[in-house]
Parts: sequence; structure tokens; C-alpha cells
Amino acid sequence: MPWMDHSQSTSRYARPLRLAAVFCMCGIVVVAVAQGIINITRRPMPSVVQLYPGTSPVWDLGPLDLVRMAMEDTANYQLASPDAGAQWASMIPKNGGIVHVGPDRQPYMLSVFHQLKCLDIMRRMYAEDHGGALDDVGRHCLNYLRQTLLCRSDLRLETVQDPDGAHAVDMYGDLTCSDWRQVYARVEENERLTA
Repeated sequence: MPWMDHSQSTSRYARPLRLAAVFCMCGIVVVAVAQGIINITRRPMPSVVQLYPGTSPVWDLGPLDLVRMAMEDTANYQLASPDAGAQWASMIPKNGGIVHVGPDRQPYMLSVFHQLKCLDIMRRMYAEDHGGALDDVGRHCLNYLRQTLLCRSDLRLETVQDPDGAHAVDMYGDLTCSDWRQVYARVEENERLTA
């Protein structure tokens, strides 16, 4: 209608669209992290840190067990619930996800924890509603997550629900993942041994 303020009607749709985008990004990152851990465990790793010229260093944990993870909506890890900050923070080890490896005890952050930290930063920026503007850390995180997703190239097949429309996919079901609990246990063990 001509007398309506169109900025209000478009902003009514902008927040749900941004929320949907954040949830999609969260799901993609979880799958990418799981796929990244699976890819790491498939490579032969002779020692604590595997270095190849021109490649990223990899922490040798040996083969990780495979576990099934149900991909589902959860009441936890929301954007702005009263418990959101504490729940997201609980995913990062007390030492920030830093491990000290090699004879010089070189500090490294595992990329899985960098990714989770970035996801939490993006969550907080969205919850605080910065009007769509990203600061330097937000831009870093958005680019880091984008590049990590491309690097991991998760090849899991997801059933398309609406091939002619928005291409919504069925993200629910079980995923086969490397057991991330073993990663957390080894980070804690590393912290005790290098403290």
C-alpha cells in the first residue's frame, strides 16, 4: 500500500532470512569440521606433527574411532538464548584449543577450535545486531569459515527436497564422524603434559 513504510516490511523478512543463513552456516561448518577430522585420520602420520613442504601441519592423533552423530535441531547452541554464550564457550577447551607439540613444544591451535570460535563470534555479532556490518574480526571469521569449507570439500550427499524451487535439502539423519571426544581428550592430555 502506498502509505506503508517499505523499510519496515522488508526488515520483517530480513531477520528470518539472516537467521536461516546463520543456521545453514552452522550446519555446514559442523559437517565440514567432522569431514576435516575424518580426512585427517585417513592420512598416514608418522610423528607428532606431520609436515610436508607446501602443506599445513597436522597433529598426529593416530586413527580416531568413527561415531554416528544425529543431525537435528537442538534447543542448545542458540543465537541469543540466556544460555547461548556459556553453551558455545563450553565447546572450546579451557586452554583455548592450543596444543604444544614437537621437541620445542611449539604452540598450535587446532583448526576445529578456531572454526568453533569464529562461529561463536559470528553468532554474537548477529545476536547483537550490528546492522549487517562486520568488524575486522567478523570479516576474518567469515572468510576463514568460507575458506575452511572449501578446503574440506565435504562430499556428503543431501537429498534435495525442492529441485525446482529454493533447493532446500534434508539435513537430518545420521552422520558418520570421527570421534571428536578423542580430540578433546588428547587436547586435555597435551595441556597436562606441557603445563
